[in-house]
Amino acid sequence: WLRHTRGNEIDRAERAFTGLLREEALRYPNVKVIDFYGDPPAKLADAHFYDIQHVNRQGAAIFTDELASRLVAMGIRPGR
Repeated sequence: WLRHTRGNEIDRAERAFTGLLREEALRYPNVKVIDFYGDPPAKLADAHFYDIQHVNRQGAAIFTDELASRLVAMGIRPGR
């Protein structure tokens, strides 16, 4: 998935959609956007997907850890 989408129409559409989300979120001070498409977890690789959009069990663990780290960096303490 990662290797096959970079630089093509899917990539451009994903980035455009993220831009729209960011723009819309600016209207609400309590809404934050975390862009996992444009800034994916460094450890997440093609092998961590079981189809073109969904992570497998190992990918889910990587994603969850990264989400928790980004929330903490934003001053949000997620519970476990």
